[in-house]
Amino acid sequence: MKLQKLLALFLVMVLAFSTVSCDDDDDDAEPTRTALLTGGQWTGTALFLGTQDISDWLIDEDDPDNSFDVKKWKVTFNSNGTYSSTYDGSAAESGRWEFTNNEQSILFDKGTADEETARINQLTSSELYIVQAWETEDNQTVDIEARFAR
Repeated sequence: MKLQKLLALFLVMVLAFSTVSCDDDDDDAEPTRTALLTGGQWTGTALFLGTQDISDWLIDEDDPDNSFDVKKWKVTFNSNGTYSSTYDGSAAESGRWEFTNNEQSILFDKGTADEETARINQLTSSELYIVQAWETEDNQTVDIEARFAR
């Protein structure tokens, strides 16, 4: 009889521990790159040429029409494949986007005259760093990294 009580107590303890130790591991699942990109509006923080922050070089307080303050640039990516950007509160650009290169690049406006590709250097829930080729006034091509934050 003592053995039956002991076995019953052991069985209850095993059930109690196994029930408590089982949880839903899906809570810790990493968000997809689409979810990270489309999770809210991105605001520009800096522009880099190589390792040099060039954000201040583009601000001309004497000529605001030919000035660019990256902190006034906002971009939103939508899960339906559209994007829009604003500069200083005014609509700047909109179109379609999609991932390419195993979700390591963003293709903007595929099949149009405005088609461009940006390589993703970093994508987290709070940071987006993308690199695009830019042509200078003397027809040189340079890579500029635009950094955004949420």
